[in-house]
Parts: sequence; structure tokens; C-alpha cells
Amino acid sequence: MDEVTIRWPNGSVESLQNVPADYLYTIVEGKGITEKIALPSPNAAAMPLAH
Repeated sequence: MDEVTIRWPNGSVESLQNVPADYLYTIVEGKGITEKIALPSPNAAAMPLAH
């Protein structure tokens, strides 16, 4: 994504630029992204396990 805008409950606004898709983010007010976890590929979930 080019830009993500967050409007916090206290009225402050924070913008993050160039946020990649396919990640789960933890965003803390005033600190930006504090954690980024890659989401599994949709194809990986559909693959059978090797025995």
C-alpha cells in the first residue's frame, strides 16, 4: 500500500508509507509499526502434508 492513515481515539492522526501487503502489523500510537509478521501463503495452507 502506498499509505495507511490511522485516526487514533484521542484525535491524533498517523500516516505510514509503503506498507507491504501480506503481513500482520502491530502499530502503537506515536511509535508506528512495532511488529510485523508474515502471513502464510494461501497456497501453503492448501498443500497436503508429505508422509
